[in-house]
Amino acid sequence: MENSDMEIIDEKEIEDIIKYTPRETVLAFVLAILVPGLGQLYNGQIKKALIFSLGLLTYSVGVNLLGIKAYFWTYTISLILLGILFTWSIVDAILAARRNKQYQIKTITNGTSTQS
Repeated sequence: MENSDMEIIDEKEIEDIIKYTPRETVLAFVLAILVPGLGQLYNGQIKKALIFSLGLLTYSVGVNLLGIKAYFWTYTISLILLGILFTWSIVDAILAARRNKQYQIKTITNGTSTQS
């Protein structure tokens, strides 16, 4: 069977396509709206993603376990803080996606990050 129409792609070209995937600003925005930290994870910012996700988890546990809902002003302030967390996460994800249009995926081997 002859594949005259198919283009042969070098293995190096495939690696370059995989390593340099452009970051989509809209996708980072949508992911950040869904869950704080998800946009950062998409952008390859693992530490920031953990910080934003832990912030949301801390808020959820604090509001539910400490009974903050019973006190109007405390609950209002906690909602304002949650709004700041969401807004900061969204803006940071968008700005990082714009900066990382050519983000290089890092390979992790034995707990150390290497750039190949």
